[in-house]
Amino acid sequence: MTVQTVTPKRRFRGKPRGRSLDTAELAALRQLIGDERDRPELRRRDLLIEHCHAIQDSRGHLPLATLRALATYMNLPMAAVYETATFYAHFDVIHDDQAPPPAVTVRVCDSLSCQLAGASTLKATLEAGLDPAQVRVLRAPCMG
Repeated sequence: MTVQTVTPKRRFRGKPRGRSLDTAELAALRQLIGDERDRPELRRRDLLIEHCHAIQDSRGHLPLATLRALATYMNLPMAAVYETATFYAHFDVIHDDQAPPPAVTVRVCDSLSCQLAGASTLKATLEAGLDPAQVRVLRAPCMG
């Protein structure tokens, strides 16, 4: 008796999973931070927050497309980049369907000591006196 092993055929996807990388975003990131192909030390994992700061400083926010490019740039999973960027309250992650925030953001501390010193009144006064299209006022964790 002869036994034959039949290997099932595998179906391959026509394209990779997830959202596609915008090559223009990757090129802009290389222009801003430096080319990781020439300087591999720029891919060090401990530089992720520094790279996020550089993007936030240049654009005023962190677009999701740029975070995808940063994940490719650093050879990290997108989940690791996204979790890091959203963990810190002072990074403004903007999803693909969202409009960018106004150019100026005022953060008012919401810690207990600042609340006792009148932070909620300060926030309400700022919101009443400023144009929301020009300036946004946010509650934020203590800035020290």
